[in-house]
Amino acid sequence: MVTSKWLMRLTRHCSSWSIAQRQIQRTQTWVSQQTFAEYQQSLPIILDKGLADFNFSPELCDRLKKFTAYNVGSGKQIRGLLTMAACEALMQPEQNEELREKMYVLAWAAEMLHAFFLVTDDMEDGAKTRHGQTCWHLLPDVGKYAVTDTGMFRSFLSEILRVYFGKEAVYPKLVNIFNETYFKTHIGQFIDSTLCSNRQYLSFTTEQYALVSAYKTSFYTFQFPVLLGLALNNKYSDKAYKIVESIGSDVGLLLQMKNDYLDLYGDEIVEGKTGTDIQEGKCSLPAVTAVKLSNEHQKNIFFENYGRWEDKCVNEIRILYNDLQLKKICVDEEKKLYNSISKRINNLPKDSIPPAHLFAKVSTICKQSDILTNLNNEFPYYLPKIIKTSLTKKKYADNIEIKERIKNLSEYHTLAREPIQGRLTFLAFDALAESKDLTEEKLHQVQVLAWAVELIQSYFLIGDDMEDSSETRCGKPTWH
Repeated sequence: MVTSKWLMRLTRHCSSWSIAQRQIQRTQTWVSQQTFAEYQQSLPIILDKGLADFNFSPELCDRLKKFTAYNVGSGKQIRGLLTMAACEALMQPEQNEELREKMYVLAWAAEMLHAFFLVTDDMEDGAKTRHGQTCWHLLPDVGKYAVTDTGMFRSFLSEILRVYFGKEAVYPKLVNIFNETYFKTHIGQFIDSTLCSNRQYLSFTTEQYALVSAYKTSFYTFQFPVLLGLALNNKYSDKAYKIVESIGSDVGLLLQMKNDYLDLYGDEIVEGKTGTDIQEGKCSLPAVTAVKLSNEHQKNIFFENYGRWEDKCVNEIRILYNDLQLKKICVDEEKKLYNSISKRINNLPKDSIPPAHLFAKVSTICKQSDILTNLNNEFPYYLPKIIKTSLTKKKYADNIEIKERIKNLSEYHTLAREPIQGRLTFLAFDALAESKDLTEEKLHQVQVLAWAVELIQSYFLIGDDMEDSSETRCGKPTWH
């Protein structure tokens, strides 16, 4: 039962929310804003209760809290949100208050498991950044202790489950779900790693790619959170498991395709991580497609350069990908799979458990998040085009000097700063857009509006600098 005292504790940490947490709150549509707010504020309570039963040293408690604060909840929180969405979709109205606190525990447990895999994956891959910050194993006070940290953290997660569910009938089922998730995901990581290290790129087939995705991504990203929701609501069954497995494997494959696309074409500033699939020789969608479509000469280029860290080799692979038009092919493959998933969801019976609308919500969000990524990736290149088009169509700008002055004025401070207002415009569009809005013309209009917002910001900044007699802005002399 969620008591008023418990709810009061949830509000204490609101001022400490990170920018990422606030952005997710504004844009996520999985659960209500109230549910998301309560979920965000419940983590410190869950950690304290998990640590309370043991006489750990203050140093160890602080270490676990630091690991959690650094690695948990800083990403998109897909698994936590999906756990809550699944729980709420299956809850009976009279159970809502009774199960809500337990739902938050499972949602954070899903995010903690995700953090465990990310930290271990970063260590194995030699990654440098994750979610816009230095990877845990590269921090000065971590280093060789990273392996021990992840082991303690996994054990601590098991302890949290015991503390909250140990005396309940659902506990063995939850333990089994977590164990299955650990086992299958580790298998997926092993297959993925051996494919990279052996450099047997002819084995990069569609079937092998689907196998890696099924074990490494699909289960713990999609099936795992939904199974938690089924277990908490006492609706776990073999039939429900098969439905989750059938559709979930394809949803996970869609998410893996999206992840591969972002690694290659995403913006590090937007995504918060460096893309290294080419250097690591990953069995990714672009790599599998390249092996499939390349002629003998192109295959030789791929085999000689893929899986190497030299800039020259990476550039050769990127050129090959461009020659093969892989950007368009990857997008088309995602659309094809998305349409297939949507068709299968629509064919589910009305009394399906889990319900069809839960699957539909997930697949729709997967599709729309690609739009936001593409808008952000193309954004930096749009302003020069907009300025050129506008000046070409205005008769008063026939004078070359006037054109150059307007161009320089428009770009001087606008391109020098982080375009926060423009990106917020994209977030608003992504959150509100319906499928009928996703036309080329509409996406172009959004780019124009986003830069218009940034130009207005520049107008106010230049005026403010003159009034304040400021000398620098964005590391440059002010315009005046």
